[in-house]
Amino acid sequence: MIAIYTKLFALVIGVFFALCLPVEAQRRKPPPLRLTDDDKKAIVAAVFADGFEELNAKLGGSSILDTCMDIILRDEKVTFVSTKNIDAKFVPPIAGMHFEFMAPAEIEDAVKANDKHCYFEFTKFDLAGTKVAVVFGKFLKRRTSIYGETFSYEYTKVAGKWQGKYIAKTNVQS
Repeated sequence: MIAIYTKLFALVIGVFFALCLPVEAQRRKPPPLRLTDDDKKAIVAAVFADGFEELNAKLGGSSILDTCMDIILRDEKVTFVSTKNIDAKFVPPIAGMHFEFMAPAEIEDAVKANDKHCYFEFTKFDLAGTKVAVVFGKFLKRRTSIYGETFSYEYTKVAGKWQGKYIAKTNVQS
């Protein structure tokens, strides 16, 4: 009789732990990251502050990105920015720059008409656990190929502010 009660008691304890442990594990897991427009705007501004000037600079040597045509409008350099993965409202104003925002389909149409203008694009803007993975680059797209240079970043929110970590620079040619 004692053996039956012991087994029953062990079964009850086992069921109790089986039901309670997943709940406790869920409590310890950080909540899924959600990005507000203010978060996205802060990250985009940080990426522009860190990488835009360097990506926009002439590379020298035989880089095809140095052949991009410059357009000047009212003493400002026109810069094309793809709205892939971001909204135009996230891009901060930069002195001496006039931004023209284009959807990916508009970029395709522009390449068919004229393939001499570079554009900037966030090719990746993804949540990865508690981090945001971002890839920002400058591209020259031709009918049969694409050339570019990208910077990869990883952003985390610390004490309510976004902190970025530069990961790598990549040259693109396909």
